[in-house]
Order: sequence, then structure tokens, then C-alpha cells
Amino acid sequence: MRRLPARRGLTLLVLALLIGSSPCTGEEVPFPKGHSTQTYDDRSFDILLPDEDECPRPWALLMVVPGSVSSFDRLAEAGYVVCAPNKKIESAGSWSAGEVKGINKLTKHLTALLAIPKTRVHAVGVGDAQGIFPMLAFGKKSPFVSAVFVETAYRGGSVGGHLKRRMGVLAFDGSYAHNEGTKRIEQSLAGKVRSVELRTDAAGIHGVYFKYWLDVMDGRFVPGYDHSFAWIDGEDLEGSSAVLQRLPGGNGSFLYFWSKKDASDPAAKELQNRVFFDKSVRHYGIHLRAVKLQRERFSKLFEKYGLERTPAVVVLGASGEATQSLQGPIKAKALVAAMKKVTGKR
Repeated sequence: MRRLPARRGLTLLVLALLIGSSPCTGEEVPFPKGHSTQTYDDRSFDILLPDEDECPRPWALLMVVPGSVSSFDRLAEAGYVVCAPNKKIESAGSWSAGEVKGINKLTKHLTALLAIPKTRVHAVGVGDAQGIFPMLAFGKKSPFVSAVFVETAYRGGSVGGHLKRRMGVLAFDGSYAHNEGTKRIEQSLAGKVRSVELRTDAAGIHGVYFKYWLDVMDGRFVPGYDHSFAWIDGEDLEGSSAVLQRLPGGNGSFLYFWSKKDASDPAAKELQNRVFFDKSVRHYGIHLRAVKLQRERFSKLFEKYGLERTPAVVVLGASGEATQSLQGPIKAKALVAAMKKVTGKR
């Protein structure tokens, strides 16, 4: 039998290793769809896998630490892989800071194995877990683009510099004593992450806002589907006259015109997923009536305000008169200035 030259043999070995360790493609998903328990690096973990026939890849990844995958069935149906790692097999007692490195390793493993984009990796902390969740979410090697605190205390600490532009943080303020620290989360993380908000929402991770928020952090965008404000939806009103009747009164209002054709428009996605999340935009926006209108259905009203394209926002005073019209790429600074002028708020 002829022996391969050393260099050629080494080349073939490297190629074999690369092929053997490559991310799964096609139908090579290594776990069954639905719920299963797996092991990696002596750590067991529960995983909830989407049905690839209904949710084609690429998927997103949601790490639940600590917690259970049982509360996240609807996310799997929407293309999220949900993973709840357990403490390492040989470890005993409570969770410890040493677990963070191992969970990051598991996250990296699943991301590569399932070909999940690095921009679609999220974390949820359910329960205190001896305070390891903030270390996991905000560490220098954190792989996450979003972090959700549920019944989980936040007591401050350092935040990796790489998270400033990419990470969104959502905290649900429960009635738990250890959550007193979480009430300071907005102030503590201001300027350190992309966005941060604290919500009092009894539904928590089971509510509409959580799923909507996670989808935004995941980079998903559906024109007109927004929960940043308590919208009056034009779909529930009978024509333009009904809209105009709702505008006078209070501090004023603003109209958001959208179109289904905006699905691939970066300016429309920027407005819903970034500008409407801006802290100052929300600060002033909550003092105004927010009205959401599909351009095609309210074309006459669209023309009335001299608009030419979507996305568009028209800010109106208390008597219903238009004070500012913005369209196309809309900057948070311009929208804040228009809202502030009408509300008179600081």
C-alpha cells in the first residue's frame, strides 16, 4: 500500500477535521425538534428546537439562565432556539461566578453548531441565581445582543465596552424584595448599552411586549407592527374623518404613516427599531396621542399633509394643526425637537 506524502496526508487530515466540525447544514440538525435534554462539556442542558419545516434557518438563540425552556414554546414556533443550561455535573450547591465561562462556551458551541448569526444571540435571566446573570450578560466576553431580567436582581457592576452599541436591556419590575436593585437599572446602564428600559408588566415574558421587543433586538421588522406607544390604530377607525376627530385635545398628537412596501426600506426599519426606542422620543411621545396609519388606506390624509413617501411622522398641536412633518430617514433628534415643542415638557 502506497503511503501518502507527509504534507499531503496532513492536508487531508485538516480537511477532514474541518468538515467534521463544520456547522450543520441542510437536514443535519443534531437535536430533535421540540424539547430534549443534551450534554456538552460535562454540562447538561435543556433545548427547545424549532420545526425546520415551519421555521427555516437561520434561527436565533435564546439562553435562559437559570430557568426552563417550558415557558418559551411560542418563541420556538417563531424561529428561536431556546436553551436552559444546568449547573455543571460535578459542581454542587448554588450557581457560582465560575459557571459564566462554561455557559459562554456552551453558547459559542451552539451558535457554531446550528449556524446561528452572532447578531442573533440573546439571554434571559429568570430568578436570582446568586447574581451570576449580570456577569454573564455584561461580561467582557459576553456574546449576547440583548438581556432580559425577570425576577432577577441587578446590583450594578462593569459592562463590556463592546456592548455599548449593540446590546438592548429589558427589565421587568416584579414584586420581589430582591428586585429593588433592578429599579435602578435604567440609571445604572445609561450610556453603557444600546437601550435599556424597565417595565411594570404583570405578564412579563408571557406578554406581547416581550416578544415584540425580542424580535426588534433580533433585527426583525414588520412595517406598522410597533408597541413603543399606546397607538390608536387606523385599522380600528372608519376613514380619515374618524382620525381627524381624535386629534384635537390633550397636549397634541403624532401620526405615523407606514406602508407594507417599507419591509425592505432601511429608513423604515431604523424608525421603528431604533428611533421609536430612543429614550427621549419615548419620553415626549408618551405625552401625545400616537396614531398609526397605513398609507394606502389613508392616502387622502397622507396627501393632506403634503407627504411624498413613507415612513412619515406628522406632529400636531392640541387643536389638531400640523406643526412638523418628517419623512424618509428620520433622526431621533429631529423627532424629539418636534415633540418637545408641542408638549412643552422638559
